[in-house]
Amino acid sequence: MHGIADDKAVSHGREHIDQGLFAGGPEKIDAFIGYGQGADPKANETQDRFSARQETVETFRDQLTAGGMTTLLTRKEGANYRGRGFKTL
Repeated sequence: MHGIADDKAVSHGREHIDQGLFAGGPEKIDAFIGYGQGADPKANETQDRFSARQETVETFRDQLTAGGMTTLLTRKEGANYRGRGFKTL
């Protein structure tokens, strides 16, 4: 898990809203959940580098949501660290 400054989280939340990935206000997002990276076609990579199975991540998300947190999963196509902005999620 990595922390993120509130102002950065709000900024990234706005990017998700602009892309149609979240319908609430950006200040309502409690956690962006990243779990590794998908293969990077720009680097001719074919293997995904995920740090958890999709089912495990979804269970984790569901438990956070049940506890009252608003969470967003990252995108498989993201490059670099997948727990930050929309362009790297």
